[in-house]
Amino acid sequence: MPNEIAIFNPEQQTIIEQMGYSHIPQNHIRALFQRSDVMGLNPNNPSQIALIERNSKNGKTYTLQVGIAGLRRAARRIVKADGGTYSESEWLYRGLSKDGRDTGWMDLWSVESMGFPTAAKVTVTRDGQEFPHTVMWEEAVQTFGQGGNPTPMWASKPTFMLGKNAAAGAYRKAFPDELDDVYVDSERFDSEEPMQMQATRQDRGADAVRAALSQKKQEEPAPRDWMAEVKATTTGAQLNALMNEAQSAGLTEQDWDALCIFANDHNETLGGK
Repeated sequence: MPNEIAIFNPEQQTIIEQMGYSHIPQNHIRALFQRSDVMGLNPNNPSQIALIERNSKNGKTYTLQVGIAGLRRAARRIVKADGGTYSESEWLYRGLSKDGRDTGWMDLWSVESMGFPTAAKVTVTRDGQEFPHTVMWEEAVQTFGQGGNPTPMWASKPTFMLGKNAAAGAYRKAFPDELDDVYVDSERFDSEEPMQMQATRQDRGADAVRAALSQKKQEEPAPRDWMAEVKATTTGAQLNALMNEAQSAGLTEQDWDALCIFANDHNETLGGK
Protein backbone atom coordinates (compact mmCIF):
# COMPACT_ATOMS: atom_id res chain seq x y z
CA MET A 1 0.00 0.00 0.00
CA PRO A 2 2.56 2.61 -1.12
CA ASN A 3 0.08 5.50 -1.10
CA GLU A 4 -1.82 4.48 2.00
CA ILE A 5 1.30 4.17 4.13
CA ALA A 6 1.81 7.92 3.78
CA ILE A 7 -1.10 8.56 6.17
CA PHE A 8 0.96 7.17 9.05
CA ASN A 9 3.65 9.15 10.85
CA PRO A 10 7.34 8.37 10.17
CA GLU A 11 7.71 6.15 13.26
CA GLN A 12 4.63 4.15 12.28
CA GLN A 13 5.82 3.86 8.68
CA THR A 14 9.10 2.41 9.92
CA ILE A 15 7.26 -0.16 12.03
CA ILE A 16 5.00 -1.09 9.10
CA GLU A 17 8.00 -1.70 6.87
CA GLN A 18 10.07 -3.54 9.51
CA MET A 19 7.20 -5.83 10.48
CA GLY A 20 6.24 -6.64 6.89
CA TYR A 21 2.77 -5.06 7.15
CA SER A 22 3.00 -2.95 3.98
CA HIS A 23 0.61 -5.21 2.03
CA ILE A 24 -2.06 -5.22 4.76
CA PRO A 25 -5.11 -2.90 4.38
CA GLN A 26 -4.66 0.34 6.31
CA ASN A 27 -7.76 -0.09 8.50
CA HIS A 28 -6.22 -3.18 10.09
CA ILE A 29 -2.89 -1.44 10.62
CA ARG A 30 -4.64 1.56 12.14
CA ALA A 31 -6.42 -0.81 14.53
CA LEU A 32 -3.03 -2.27 15.52
CA PHE A 33 -1.64 1.15 16.45
CA GLN A 34 -4.84 2.19 18.23
CA ARG A 35 -4.98 -0.98 20.32
CA SER A 36 -1.26 -0.80 21.05
CA ASP A 37 -1.72 2.72 22.40
CA VAL A 38 -4.72 1.79 24.54
CA MET A 39 -3.04 -1.34 25.90
CA GLY A 40 0.38 0.23 26.40
CA LEU A 41 2.06 -2.36 24.17
CA ASN A 42 4.89 -2.00 21.66
CA PRO A 43 3.62 -2.60 18.08
CA ASN A 44 7.22 -3.20 17.00
CA ASN A 45 7.51 -6.20 19.34
CA PRO A 46 5.41 -9.13 18.05
CA SER A 47 5.82 -10.97 21.36
CA GLN A 48 3.63 -8.21 22.88
CA ILE A 49 1.15 -7.56 20.06
CA ALA A 50 1.05 -8.58 16.40
CA LEU A 51 -1.22 -8.35 13.37
CA ILE A 52 -1.71 -11.91 12.14
CA GLU A 53 -2.74 -12.76 8.57
CA ARG A 54 -4.79 -15.90 7.99
CA ASN A 55 -6.39 -17.58 5.00
CA SER A 56 -10.05 -18.53 5.00
CA LYS A 57 -12.58 -19.57 2.37
CA ASN A 58 -13.68 -15.94 2.19
CA GLY A 59 -10.16 -14.66 1.62
CA LYS A 60 -7.54 -13.23 3.93
CA THR A 61 -8.46 -12.21 7.47
CA TYR A 62 -6.44 -10.19 9.97
CA THR A 63 -6.43 -10.63 13.73
CA LEU A 64 -4.80 -8.67 16.55
CA GLN A 65 -2.97 -11.15 18.74
CA VAL A 66 -1.40 -10.64 22.17
CA GLY A 67 -0.16 -12.70 25.10
CA ILE A 68 -2.14 -13.05 28.32
CA ALA A 69 0.40 -10.71 29.94
CA GLY A 70 -0.61 -8.07 27.40
CA LEU A 71 -4.28 -8.35 28.40
CA ARG A 72 -3.38 -7.95 32.07
CA ARG A 73 -1.21 -4.95 31.33
CA ALA A 74 -4.01 -3.36 29.33
CA ALA A 75 -6.51 -3.95 32.15
CA ARG A 76 -4.21 -2.32 34.70
CA ARG A 77 -3.68 0.66 32.41
CA ILE A 78 -7.40 1.11 31.73
CA VAL A 79 -8.61 0.92 35.34
CA LYS A 80 -5.81 3.22 36.48
CA ALA A 81 -6.93 5.84 33.98
CA ASP A 82 -10.59 5.40 34.97
CA GLY A 83 -9.95 5.27 38.71
CA GLY A 84 -11.53 1.82 38.80
CA THR A 85 -10.51 -1.66 39.90
CA TYR A 86 -10.20 -5.10 38.39
CA SER A 87 -9.16 -8.57 39.45
CA GLU A 88 -8.67 -11.95 37.80
CA SER A 89 -9.86 -15.13 39.48
CA GLU A 90 -8.05 -18.44 39.77
CA TRP A 91 -8.17 -20.51 36.60
CA LEU A 92 -10.68 -23.28 37.31
CA TYR A 93 -10.97 -26.64 35.54
CA ARG A 94 -13.65 -29.29 35.30
CA GLY A 95 -13.82 -32.79 33.91
CA LEU A 96 -14.26 -36.42 34.85
CA SER A 97 -12.49 -38.30 37.62
CA LYS A 98 -11.01 -41.76 37.12
CA ASP A 99 -14.33 -43.33 38.04
CA GLY A 100 -16.21 -41.17 35.55
CA ARG A 101 -17.71 -38.67 37.97
CA ASP A 102 -17.95 -34.93 37.43
CA THR A 103 -15.13 -33.30 39.40
CA GLY A 104 -16.77 -29.91 39.79
CA TRP A 105 -14.59 -26.82 39.42
CA MET A 106 -11.00 -27.25 40.62
CA ASP A 107 -8.09 -24.81 40.72
CA LEU A 108 -5.54 -27.62 40.30
CA TRP A 109 -5.73 -30.22 37.54
CA SER A 110 -3.35 -33.13 36.99
CA VAL A 111 -3.34 -34.15 33.34
CA GLU A 112 -1.11 -37.10 34.17
CA SER A 113 -3.65 -38.67 36.51
CA MET A 114 -6.93 -37.23 35.18
CA GLY A 115 -6.37 -36.66 31.46
CA PHE A 116 -7.36 -33.48 29.66
CA PRO A 117 -9.93 -31.26 31.42
CA THR A 118 -13.35 -30.88 29.86
CA ALA A 119 -13.63 -27.14 30.49
CA ALA A 120 -11.93 -24.13 32.04
CA LYS A 121 -13.49 -21.03 33.62
CA VAL A 122 -12.02 -17.66 34.56
CA THR A 123 -13.79 -14.62 36.00
CA VAL A 124 -12.58 -11.06 35.59
CA THR A 125 -14.16 -8.59 38.01
CA ARG A 126 -14.27 -4.93 36.96
CA ASP A 127 -15.53 -2.29 39.38
CA GLY A 128 -17.33 -4.97 41.37
CA GLN A 129 -19.09 -6.62 38.41
CA GLU A 130 -18.10 -10.18 37.54
CA PHE A 131 -17.52 -11.33 33.97
CA PRO A 132 -17.09 -15.14 33.91
CA HIS A 133 -16.10 -17.00 30.78
CA THR A 134 -16.05 -20.75 30.18
CA VAL A 135 -14.42 -22.63 27.30
CA MET A 136 -14.80 -26.29 26.40
CA TRP A 137 -11.80 -28.45 25.52
CA GLU A 138 -13.36 -30.01 22.43
CA GLU A 139 -14.25 -26.58 21.05
CA ALA A 140 -10.98 -24.86 21.91
CA VAL A 141 -8.15 -27.34 21.39
CA GLN A 142 -6.03 -26.70 18.31
CA THR A 143 -5.08 -29.78 16.29
CA PHE A 144 -2.92 -30.69 13.33
CA GLY A 145 -2.50 -33.59 10.93
CA GLN A 146 -5.06 -36.08 9.71
CA GLY A 147 -5.28 -37.68 13.14
CA GLY A 148 -6.44 -34.45 14.75
CA ASN A 149 -3.76 -34.59 17.44
CA PRO A 150 -3.32 -31.59 19.76
CA THR A 151 -0.57 -29.24 18.61
CA PRO A 152 2.69 -29.37 20.60
CA MET A 153 1.67 -26.45 22.80
CA TRP A 154 -1.72 -27.94 23.64
CA ALA A 155 -0.19 -31.37 24.24
CA SER A 156 2.59 -30.07 26.50
CA LYS A 157 0.68 -27.33 28.39
CA PRO A 158 -3.03 -28.22 28.08
CA THR A 159 -4.28 -26.55 31.27
CA PHE A 160 -2.35 -23.36 30.56
CA MET A 161 -3.65 -23.13 26.99
CA LEU A 162 -7.28 -23.83 27.94
CA GLY A 163 -7.10 -21.50 30.94
CA LYS A 164 -5.57 -18.77 28.79
CA ASN A 165 -8.52 -19.02 26.39
CA ALA A 166 -10.97 -18.67 29.27
CA ALA A 167 -9.07 -15.70 30.68
CA ALA A 168 -8.96 -13.98 27.28
CA GLY A 169 -12.71 -14.32 26.88
CA ALA A 170 -13.29 -12.93 30.37
CA TYR A 171 -11.09 -9.90 29.66
CA ARG A 172 -12.99 -9.19 26.44
CA LYS A 173 -16.27 -9.28 28.35
CA ALA A 174 -14.96 -6.98 31.09
CA PHE A 175 -13.30 -4.53 28.68
CA PRO A 176 -15.41 -4.73 25.49
CA ASP A 177 -14.60 -1.24 24.20
CA GLU A 178 -10.84 -1.73 24.45
CA LEU A 179 -10.28 -5.48 23.93
CA ASP A 180 -13.23 -6.75 21.91
CA ASP A 181 -11.17 -7.51 18.80
CA VAL A 182 -8.01 -8.76 20.53
CA TYR A 183 -7.18 -12.47 20.84
CA VAL A 184 -4.43 -14.68 22.24
CA ASP A 185 -2.49 -17.16 20.12
CA SER A 186 -4.17 -20.22 21.67
CA GLU A 187 -7.67 -19.24 20.51
CA ARG A 188 -9.54 -20.44 17.48
CA PHE A 189 -10.74 -17.83 15.04
CA ASP A 190 -14.02 -17.36 13.22
CA SER A 191 -13.73 -19.24 9.94
CA GLU A 192 -15.73 -21.60 7.79
CA GLU A 193 -12.77 -23.97 7.85
CA PRO A 194 -12.02 -26.29 10.77
CA MET A 195 -9.14 -25.12 12.97
CA GLN A 196 -6.35 -27.32 11.61
CA MET A 197 -3.81 -24.51 12.03
CA GLN A 198 -4.93 -22.45 9.05
CA ALA A 199 -2.59 -19.62 10.04
CA THR A 200 0.04 -18.63 7.52
CA ARG A 201 2.68 -15.94 7.82
CA GLN A 202 5.33 -14.35 5.71
CA ASP A 203 8.92 -15.34 6.54
CA ARG A 204 9.60 -11.71 7.35
CA GLY A 205 7.07 -11.94 10.18
CA ALA A 206 8.87 -14.95 11.61
CA ASP A 207 12.16 -13.12 11.28
CA ALA A 208 10.71 -10.23 13.26
CA VAL A 209 9.56 -12.57 16.03
CA ARG A 210 12.99 -14.21 16.09
CA ALA A 211 14.62 -10.80 16.37
CA ALA A 212 12.39 -9.89 19.31
CA LEU A 213 13.25 -13.09 21.16
CA SER A 214 16.99 -12.70 20.62
CA GLN A 215 17.28 -9.24 22.21
CA LYS A 216 19.52 -10.08 25.16
CA LYS A 217 22.21 -8.24 27.08
CA GLN A 218 25.58 -8.28 25.38
CA GLU A 219 27.28 -9.98 28.31
CA GLU A 220 24.87 -12.93 28.38
CA PRO A 221 25.69 -16.17 26.52
CA ALA A 222 24.13 -16.44 23.08
CA PRO A 223 20.68 -18.10 23.45
CA ARG A 224 19.52 -21.07 21.44
CA ASP A 225 17.65 -20.08 18.30
CA TRP A 226 14.52 -22.05 19.10
CA MET A 227 12.66 -20.81 16.04
CA ALA A 228 15.40 -21.95 13.70
CA GLU A 229 15.30 -25.37 15.38
CA VAL A 230 11.51 -25.48 15.03
CA LYS A 231 11.78 -24.60 11.34
CA ALA A 232 14.33 -27.41 10.87
CA THR A 233 11.96 -30.11 12.16
CA THR A 234 10.41 -32.31 9.49
CA THR A 235 7.91 -34.40 11.46
CA GLY A 236 5.34 -33.83 14.16
CA ALA A 237 7.27 -36.12 16.51
CA GLN A 238 10.42 -34.04 16.13
CA LEU A 239 8.47 -30.84 16.73
CA ASN A 240 6.77 -32.26 19.84
CA ALA A 241 10.11 -33.34 21.29
CA LEU A 242 11.67 -29.94 20.61
CA MET A 243 8.75 -28.03 22.16
CA ASN A 244 8.97 -30.21 25.27
CA GLU A 245 12.66 -29.31 25.51
CA ALA A 246 11.91 -25.62 25.02
CA GLN A 247 9.23 -25.75 27.72
CA SER A 248 11.81 -26.82 30.29
CA ALA A 249 14.38 -24.26 29.14
CA GLY A 250 13.06 -21.46 31.33
CA LEU A 251 11.67 -19.19 28.61
CA THR A 252 9.68 -16.18 29.72
CA GLU A 253 5.93 -16.27 29.16
CA GLN A 254 6.21 -13.81 26.27
CA ASP A 255 9.05 -15.79 24.65
CA TRP A 256 7.12 -19.04 25.06
CA ASP A 257 3.98 -17.50 23.57
CA ALA A 258 5.94 -16.18 20.58
CA LEU A 259 7.59 -19.56 20.05
CA CYS A 260 4.19 -21.25 20.23
CA ILE A 261 2.84 -18.90 17.55
CA PHE A 262 5.70 -19.79 15.23
CA ALA A 263 5.44 -23.53 15.98
CA ASN A 264 1.70 -23.42 15.22
CA ASP A 265 2.45 -22.09 11.76
CA HIS A 266 5.20 -24.65 11.16
CA ASN A 267 2.75 -27.41 12.11
CA GLU A 268 0.63 -26.40 9.12
CA THR A 269 3.53 -26.96 6.76
CA LEU A 270 4.15 -30.42 8.26
CA GLY A 271 0.58 -31.52 7.67
CA GLY A 272 0.09 -35.10 8.82
CA LYS A 273 3.77 -36.07 8.94
